[in-house]
Amino acid sequence: MPSKGLIKFKEWREKAEEDFESGQILLKHNGAPASIAFHAQQGAEKYLKGFIVFHGGTFEKTHHLDKLVTECKKIDTFFKDFIDETAILNDYYIEARYPIDIKEDISTEEAKTALELAGNIKDFILSKVELS
Repeated sequence: MPSKGLIKFKEWREKAEEDFESGQILLKHNGAPASIAFHAQQGAEKYLKGFIVFHGGTFEKTHHLDKLVTECKKIDTFFKDFIDETAILNDYYIEARYPIDIKEDISTEEAKTALELAGNIKDFILSKVELS
């Protein structure tokens, strides 16, 4: 029988995969880059939260990936390698959703990069979580 942590991780993973799939579909069909980047940020966020609950941890209600990575580093110090990724992806939570005068529009190339960065986090977490 799967552990409670594994069950919770799978729930977070399912939601994260919806975001990744949405981002990929939007990219394939020339969708709005800001929406693609937002889905990338959301996918990474949900995988990070899933990793924490898999290990029996809790997290504050937040969308800041750097805070989630700090919690993940308490479990596995190799999460320090994702500080740069989360700094970039953090921008896409707010900037992708609201008109902001201080930043230019998100380009398709930035959106692709966001999906790649989020995918790196996803792949790392999947390599650390036993899914059986």
